[in-house]
Amino acid sequence: MKEITVSVQRQPAPEAETYNETFQVELKTGMSILNVLDEISTTCDSSLAYEASCRRGICSVCMVNVNGKIVKSCMELATGDLELKNGSKFPIKDLAFGSKKRK
Repeated sequence: MKEITVSVQRQPAPEAETYNETFQVELKTGMSILNVLDEISTTCDSSLAYEASCRRGICSVCMVNVNGKIVKSCMELATGDLELKNGSKFPIKDLAFGSKKRK
């Protein structure tokens, strides 16, 4: 197995400043970006906020910015080091987002 470095842009609240946090993850064959996020949440930091629903590429809930490109994290395979950011204009916390600005 290969170990990858995953940099996640964290944001504790919608109006809070962002900061990056780095994690080391054992990359298993066939892991999606969503699987990597699950692994971080399970083994490194359970407070990491991110979205997931159908896990089949149908709903688009799991959109995330991966290395500068917006993708469905359940469909995109992890192949190396990752830089993850919120893929929405309306962040709630970390990689989780809303459909419109909250008041």
